[in-house]
Amino acid sequence: MTRADPVAASAPDRAGVPMAISPFIGRAAELRELEALLGEHRLLTVTGPGGSGKTRLALEVAHRAQGATVVGVIELAPVARPDLVGEAIRVGLDVPERPDQEARDLIVAAIGDQRELLVLDNCEHVIEAVADVVGFLLARCSRLVVLTTSRERLGIPGEVGWVAPALALPPRGTTAPAAIATADALRLFDERARLVQPSHVLDADSAPVVLDLLHRLDGMPLAIELAAALLRVMSLNELTRHLAEHATLPDDPGRRATPRHQTLTASIAWSHDLLTAPEQITFRRLAVFAGGFGIDAATAVVPDPVLDRRSVRTVLTGLVDRSLVQAERGGDGEMRFSLLETLRAFAFERLEEAGEAAAVRDRHLGWVQQMASEAEPALTGSAQRPVLDRLELEHANLRAALDWATRCGRVDDAGAIAADLTWFWKLHGHLTEGLAVLELAADDATLEPDLGRRVRWSQSDLLYWAGRFGPSYELAVETLEEAEAAGDDWIVARSLWGMANVECFIAPPAAHEHARRAAAVARTTGDAWCLAVSLQVQVLTSAPDAPGAAPWIAEAEAIGIELRNPQLDAWNSVLAVRRFAESAAWPAADSWYERGLDASLAIGDAPTRVTLTFMHAATMLERGRPEVAAAAVERCRRQVSDQGADAYQELLEATDARILVRTDPTAVYARLIDRPLPTGAVVSVLDVLPRSVAALAALLIEGPETAQTCAEALELARRLGKPESLVNQLLVSALSVLDHDPSAAEALLHEALETLGGPSAVARAHLLEALGAAAAARQLDLDAARLIGAARAWRAGHGCAAPVWTLRSIAPLEHDARSRIGSEAFDAAVDEGATMTLDDATRYARRRRGVRGRAPAGWSSLTPTEARVVDLAAEGLTNPAIAARLFVSVGTVKTHLNHVYAKLGLTNRTELAAAAARRNAPQPHAAAPHDQPV
Repeated sequence: MTRADPVAASAPDRAGVPMAISPFIGRAAELRELEALLGEHRLLTVTGPGGSGKTRLALEVAHRAQGATVVGVIELAPVARPDLVGEAIRVGLDVPERPDQEARDLIVAAIGDQRELLVLDNCEHVIEAVADVVGFLLARCSRLVVLTTSRERLGIPGEVGWVAPALALPPRGTTAPAAIATADALRLFDERARLVQPSHVLDADSAPVVLDLLHRLDGMPLAIELAAALLRVMSLNELTRHLAEHATLPDDPGRRATPRHQTLTASIAWSHDLLTAPEQITFRRLAVFAGGFGIDAATAVVPDPVLDRRSVRTVLTGLVDRSLVQAERGGDGEMRFSLLETLRAFAFERLEEAGEAAAVRDRHLGWVQQMASEAEPALTGSAQRPVLDRLELEHANLRAALDWATRCGRVDDAGAIAADLTWFWKLHGHLTEGLAVLELAADDATLEPDLGRRVRWSQSDLLYWAGRFGPSYELAVETLEEAEAAGDDWIVARSLWGMANVECFIAPPAAHEHARRAAAVARTTGDAWCLAVSLQVQVLTSAPDAPGAAPWIAEAEAIGIELRNPQLDAWNSVLAVRRFAESAAWPAADSWYERGLDASLAIGDAPTRVTLTFMHAATMLERGRPEVAAAAVERCRRQVSDQGADAYQELLEATDARILVRTDPTAVYARLIDRPLPTGAVVSVLDVLPRSVAALAALLIEGPETAQTCAEALELARRLGKPESLVNQLLVSALSVLDHDPSAAEALLHEALETLGGPSAVARAHLLEALGAAAAARQLDLDAARLIGAARAWRAGHGCAAPVWTLRSIAPLEHDARSRIGSEAFDAAVDEGATMTLDDATRYARRRRGVRGRAPAGWSSLTPTEARVVDLAAEGLTNPAIAARLFVSVGTVKTHLNHVYAKLGLTNRTELAAAAARRNAPQPHAAAPHDQPV
């Protein structure tokens, strides 16, 4: 598409003007008139009967407008319901879906003040809805111009109507070949006739016959094309005689049809009357298809006991030859068939007259049901991408079938189809449409229990993808309870997995346990796909060194290889990026990122794409390449916007802030600090991340609100319970008190080390450097140099850049230590530290801490993690529950408890609970608290 003005140059791409196969003939004066009207008015409706060439004229105007404006062409004929007009325009303009906004608001936002020509074709059957949407758009988009085609005007203020005339014809009786040959109607007939009969010649003998024929057809373009197509089976004289005998249909006052409309109907009827009985049957039954169909669809819907499948194939070929059915080869190489809308309307009238409409629409619904049923398992297998493509191709037929099912009160059939198409709705950006059907079905009290559970699970899943976490979670819990009561293990596993998905954002510890249960159930039912995705959630919500992590990863990858499913491949890529990024294996992390991005893009998986981008941006920041991180975020933002996955834009915006904080922390702080803190019991990642970045910005600008912002961020991170988020905020909070309270900073940093686990090498290097700075603040300068040396040597050897906070928080303390002991001694200690591995340096930091100061026994001797284990045990949590909450193994919990028993002189949980209760009871005077980090 061409854009001439600077406003249009920044606009989103439109689908453009459909290219006609055959050339546009004549009508130069009409085109000039239409272009002049569009230059003066913002709403022009081309009216006229079916077949008068309204569509072709409008498309030619749009084609000629390209280069001077943005052009969008929307075909409304397949839209069966008035309430879908706005949605059809949104989809046709490639405007991203937003589940929480109406389509027409999204269109206004997309068009804005750019110059755009919007062509809406075939509006008559949804005229009032079109009028409403067009009026709304014109009132809000000052440079929008709308061209509609319809059999009647929209009837809104400012509209200019223009009636499409018949093609120009010389008067009857004209004999001059030159006068006849230059008329538009004869030029059209002559050009089309030569396509089917190359020997056709318009000469002195044939010209008067053609002129008579075209006058009988009243110069209607579609009728002329149909007549020309019949030259393959009839002579010109036979055509003229036949039309003379079947001139027009009788007047029908009830139809209020114009004479031209009756003439076109007669022309179509004339072609129809020439068909054999099987051809007429096939033609009228094809009217139930919307948006086209394939040969398999035709042979599934058209046949009956009299007309078999093989006959339908043969008859369809004949209908294509007679130009009553259009045929074109699709991108997959398969033939795709369709009826022009005028012909489809005529065929449907014949279908109703034959009393077959309900039966054939039922067969069409059955065909869609079978297609959806076959698609459901394929959407989680190797055929996911081609099946998604096929469903998109048949989208209009899906809508037609769902509309028929709901109109007939067959809500159960509509619900079953919608549930089978869960992955189609969410991966191809049709969340609103899918949810509308599922909600209708879910509200039907007569739904069979088994189907009801499937419908509610699908509804919950779509709500999750729409970012509506609360309703999604509530519905998943409700569905789980129903499924457990009914012994429906397939839904049990999927509901548990759905709950875990939401909990990854709002309660990661619980997510791990629900994913574990989902995997166990899926294993017993043989649901390999659910098993794989549940294992993936277990890995994502586990500590990196959790004992089961490696086997979970291996099994999930093995299932992905076996199923060859793009989505599993994308999700396995997330796990791989995380694994390799933690050890700074950057080439491997980048490779898996690209692989996952390709897989998620192929199927429209927005959440995985955002997750991968978030992780990739973080790796680029670690390597000191913020510009690459920013480019990745911007690319992902555009892709996600195309799909309308708004909830995930928030994560991208937070990632953007993490990038910008390195160069403009003041702007980042101003942008994020006014974001309200969550007031409910639930805290999500999308609550924690912005406040955490705000805390880092406050630290970098040394603002007066640093302490408060860090405290708020740390509280949110603790409530969330996600290790990565907590470690990050513990580090930032420690840096904020490093220079004036190094003991508090060390406590926070050691808690972060314990929370982190073993393999997270990049984060460990940052923590060790910060511990070195804390040692410098305590004037333990050689210790400081060794820890700083170990951290920086590891970073240098793995391609990591200095963190953004080094200059502000680390460098001044390092400078003071160097000044106290001299550069030579300091550098020697740095070199000594550089010989340590991260494990050596971690043990060194922990030994230093033990020597200085924690008491050997009593409450003050407990480590932060041990104190947390005590609190959870006192709440009554079991060892597995504590392990899930802290992201450690059950064995680690037992070890912590044994240490606690030894330090407090206790022998079991009962004694521990009683001791904790006594310690936490109100005291008449202040008592020293245990070493719970601030």
